[in-house]
Amino acid sequence: MRKIDVIATGTGRCGTGMVARLLTTAGIETGHEDVFSYWGYLASLERLKVRLRVRGESSWLAAPWLYTAPLAEAFVIHLIRHPKQVMESWIREPTHLSPIYWHFFEKRFPEVAEYEYPLDRYAYRYVVWNHMIEYACEDRAHVRFDIARDPVELVEILHKQGLLDTVKPRDALYLNRKHNKHAQYQTVFHPNMLHDDGVRTMLQDIASDYGYQWPEAPLLTKSYVVKAVITTLDNCDVLKRQLDVLDKEPVDEIIIVNNGSHDGTMAWLNEQSGLTVIHRENTGAGPGRNAGLNAAECDGGYSHVLMLDGGVVPLHGGVEKMLDYLSPRPGLIGIGVEIPDMRIDEDEAWVRWPDWIERAYQNRCLSHTGYGLFYKDAFDGFRFCEEGPFGLPGWGADDNRMMYKWLEAGKVIHVVTCGCKLPFYKGKHVGGGVHPYRRKAGSWARIRRQTGLSPWEYGSVYEMRCIMNQQDYPQFDLGDQRGEPWLTVVVRAGEVEETSAMIKLAHKSLYARKLDKPLKGYPNPYSILLWMPDGTSDETVRWAEARRLCRHYGTAITVDGKVVRCSPENETTWTGDFRVSRRDDWQSDLRPGAFYFGCVHNVNETQRLLDRYNKLHPRRLKLRRKPPRLHEQIEVS
Repeated sequence: MRKIDVIATGTGRCGTGMVARLLTTAGIETGHEDVFSYWGYLASLERLKVRLRVRGESSWLAAPWLYTAPLAEAFVIHLIRHPKQVMESWIREPTHLSPIYWHFFEKRFPEVAEYEYPLDRYAYRYVVWNHMIEYACEDRAHVRFDIARDPVELVEILHKQGLLDTVKPRDALYLNRKHNKHAQYQTVFHPNMLHDDGVRTMLQDIASDYGYQWPEAPLLTKSYVVKAVITTLDNCDVLKRQLDVLDKEPVDEIIIVNNGSHDGTMAWLNEQSGLTVIHRENTGAGPGRNAGLNAAECDGGYSHVLMLDGGVVPLHGGVEKMLDYLSPRPGLIGIGVEIPDMRIDEDEAWVRWPDWIERAYQNRCLSHTGYGLFYKDAFDGFRFCEEGPFGLPGWGADDNRMMYKWLEAGKVIHVVTCGCKLPFYKGKHVGGGVHPYRRKAGSWARIRRQTGLSPWEYGSVYEMRCIMNQQDYPQFDLGDQRGEPWLTVVVRAGEVEETSAMIKLAHKSLYARKLDKPLKGYPNPYSILLWMPDGTSDETVRWAEARRLCRHYGTAITVDGKVVRCSPENETTWTGDFRVSRRDDWQSDLRPGAFYFGCVHNVNETQRLLDRYNKLHPRRLKLRRKPPRLHEQIEVS
């Protein structure tokens, strides 16, 4: 069995990539998760067999295998990092907390599932993973190394251990100390954000053992200036009730965006005083909210913004309770109410916010700006999308996209839990959450009248928005094509019929490939890119624009503002979604995760590319068998 001389490991988000590059430059060829990965120990042994020369490995996933044959005699570099930075990095980098990585961790520490809140689980992971490495290092050669130290110190330690003959001059070593940092985003974590006292104590103890100090928690203050932004559409009666509630709340200014109402809202608002009113055409909730946010920023001077949709009646005392919740949690940018908590039956709806916010969780899907309180900073440089289908009259997906922007920036929101998650509180059945009234507005029927299509129909605005989110944020919006694509089929645009046939063939073949456990049944990740360089016919360009954001089913689509029905004459040109590249170099538009790709010009080339891929990789890919990292392409003639 081939052995490894040096193994660097830690908790994850602790600089293993940086250390791999440093050691390789210093003279110890070291891979980054090249051998040990979430595919497991047996798969790692298989990789060792095909490596001609392996001296080092840098991988947090190697920690459970430190006792095994390949690593039993290796010098261990236990990489540590301030838990504050690790926690903030995990929050900013949700891909490192994907189901696959959590499955790897939970197999070794299943008790983590007992912790309800994500931050508690992250803190527990930091503590027990470091303790596991410490235990494995008790009777063997090792060094504990903080990645904030000078990287040259680590090279000198390896030289003293006899693992390096010489130490290269400082300027010859790789000294890039960038490690999982996003300096432009300031995600904040502090132990007082944890819910479980035991986890908080463990995290503080291990931080102290490693010599780390926690910064002081921000002082609590009651100096709030709150502006409310209400976006309303044909909800005049509810609007009056909203203002009655907010009149008794600590709200300093109320901005109302009349988003194209036809029920008398404009006439009623024109008779009111003390309000900031914006009348505009309806181009969706997102653009309407942006108009309100822009108005709020005109004169500045506020700390929080209350976002409220037109059909939701806020609870008495809600603003004060949300302010109290946000104050001791400096890592949050806002708190909202989960949509299933809202009631369309007024007899079931709550009138007042309870004295406590029972439970909340870190949100990863919707921005919950339908009813939520946010710091002003949450919207600094952030607005709801208005491009493409988000700038058309339509329903849905605006909140999802805003949340993905915040997640990408490391901004954290808590959401008051849905009632189904908390049936009891202190021994009493309370149903959990809070339950404001939400008017059933008939949005779907209205959208059908406006666009000719139902929200779920092929080619509808809602469907296009969902597909656009999945294409632009695959790391957050899993959709049908789970995760980053491994295979990308690049279709060179030609005549419409030929182009459509290539895309349909690629979808049919790739969607049939399913993952095995623990993601059994999900399609093998893939992506289809339509390359339309200069010279592509106008007919193909118009066809692609109408269909690039459509799923694989349906009987109607909107083209140039008109509803087109599927018929025997046009059925062959109906296809599933695809991304578009208009550059001369289509490779610039490949996803970072695409390692097997090909540009095809006709159906025969498409079938040949798919056959070659299926030959290399079995149709039911098991997670323990990671595909080889190939870059294969069919040359463009």
